[in-house]
Amino acid sequence: MGFRRSGFPMHSGTSGHGSALKKVSALKYSAADPIGEKGLYMSDMSWGEGVTKSETMKDEGNLNTWVAKRKKLEAKHGGDKKAYKSDIEWQKNQDRINEALGNKKRHYKGSEEIIDIKEEGAKKEEEIVTKGEEKLAKKGPKQPGVDEKGDIDPDAEKVYGAATKVEKKLVKEKGKTDVKVAKTKIKEARKEHGRGSEEVKKAKEEKKILKKEIKKEKKTSRKDRGFTDRIENIDRKIANAKKKGNTKRVKNLQEKKKKVQKKEEEFSESLG
Repeated sequence: MGFRRSGFPMHSGTSGHGSALKKVSALKYSAADPIGEKGLYMSDMSWGEGVTKSETMKDEGNLNTWVAKRKKLEAKHGGDKKAYKSDIEWQKNQDRINEALGNKKRHYKGSEEIIDIKEEGAKKEEEIVTKGEEKLAKKGPKQPGVDEKGDIDPDAEKVYGAATKVEKKLVKEKGKTDVKVAKTKIKEARKEHGRGSEEVKKAKEEKKILKKEIKKEKKTSRKDRGFTDRIENIDRKIANAKKKGNTKRVKNLQEKKKKVQKKEEEFSESLG
């Protein structure tokens, strides 16, 4: 069984977790093409909505001025796509445009220091996953498999309860990496624009929001892992009850499992 790497929440381990996947909104296309290529731009909103949103963003200017700036930056590099896409100023400007239009794609990956922090974080996450898989390989499955009907099947694919421990470590590690990146952005903004600048204030506000999100995601992941552990614990009890031929206990445990699964589904749906 493989472990999930970066990203929140987990929602893996049992079939019920699939319902927690977030819905992807439909993309709108426009032939106006003030931003996109091949006559189209891809966004979650119309151009007019994008302009309105851009005016509420803390960056100086709005969608129209950023598009004009993009043209100048591209002209500066003689239209060389590889050259202007490597320009940090172009990357940041394009990201403002994408954000205003609801496009999730981002070009600016950060300074060398930020990239190093992210790479180190990814390396640590990989180590957590590798150690977890090695541990499971040595100990073997502790959890009886369950067939399509939800009945215990010793030959079915196993669900490893220890996966939740690995998930907990991954969530914590990713949070630490994200905070380090946020702190570095504040430091770089202070160095480039000076103390008390709007850029520094924005970086600090982003860090504040990020920490709240991390706290929320940890709580979500903890609750999600709780459902996984409870369901797998019930499955173990069902397996033992079946071995003893205690049909009454098996029936009661199966009903209890259904109630837990229902609560898990409701929790998953509440996440959107």
